[in-house]
Amino acid sequence: MITYRKAEERDKKEIIAIERSFYKFDEDIGAYKQLKKIGYQQIPELFFEKMFEDCLEEEHFFLLAVDGDTIAGYVYVEVMPTESADCYEVKTVGHIDSIFVLEEYRGKGLGTELINRAVEWLQSKAISVCTIGVRVENEAALDLYQKLGFEVGNIKLWKEL
Repeated sequence: MITYRKAEERDKKEIIAIERSFYKFDEDIGAYKQLKKIGYQQIPELFFEKMFEDCLEEEHFFLLAVDGDTIAGYVYVEVMPTESADCYEVKTVGHIDSIFVLEEYRGKGLGTELINRAVEWLQSKAISVCTIGVRVENEAALDLYQKLGFEVGNIKLWKEL
């Protein structure tokens, strides 16, 4: 049976391991390949350590879906100022920075429940706009987000130099 709870210090090691395997930094992300070339091999560990520290602050929400002793999924949300006044009509937005569901739990509504709970948390903070990023090849996630009412907006492009 799935239960939901906020992330705690004791979850840190397992969450960082999941994030590290999910993002496959040394293979997939061009920006990390660039950083690695100039000696920043510690970037994944530092990034996830910082993310986990931030989640314990008031403007961050890190919710776990737990099945017994297994973290089946999680969502990490933050409240942040908008990058540009031209993009949104509000000064702060909620951003779902990371969502993950273990493969064996996918297709069972867990991702939907995590996103819905994240949105409820943002609404409790009087946030009226929520953003989420997705890699273009992740069609299943894009479909889920659109079914939950997210619309395709800004597209960021990058070029490896």
